[in-house]
Amino acid sequence: MMKILTTFGATLALTATMSAGYAGEGRKDLQVFNDISKAVTRYAQFTIFDSVDASVKDGVVTLTGRVTMPYKKDAIEKRVSGIDGVKLVHVDTKQLGRIPDGGGVSPTCRGSTPSADPSNCGPSEP
Repeated sequence: MMKILTTFGATLALTATMSAGYAGEGRKDLQVFNDISKAVTRYAQFTIFDSVDASVKDGVVTLTGRVTMPYKKDAIEKRVSGIDGVKLVHVDTKQLGRIPDGGGVSPTCRGSTPSADPSNCGPSEP
């Protein structure tokens, strides 16, 4: 069940915008995009917490989004650059980068009291 949810989430996370039509080079871009989609969603480290958007125009690929770990950015870029028909890969590094620790969620201790220092979480005195 988790595998199905992960695959579903990863598929939803990968989206595209294509400005070319269906004739000539546009059809080629669509084929390239389909290969990019497969390469990213089949990447074993790609999870439901990662989101990558891809656009293809005349073989030039632009990747944007967010990944949970920096090495994923490099791995996805390498996978995409090896696809037939990809001439150049642009990575928008302002958006494609590591999500901050905890994903913006503050740790909590003893109920709903936020704690800036997780080492303060421990057994309470009676």
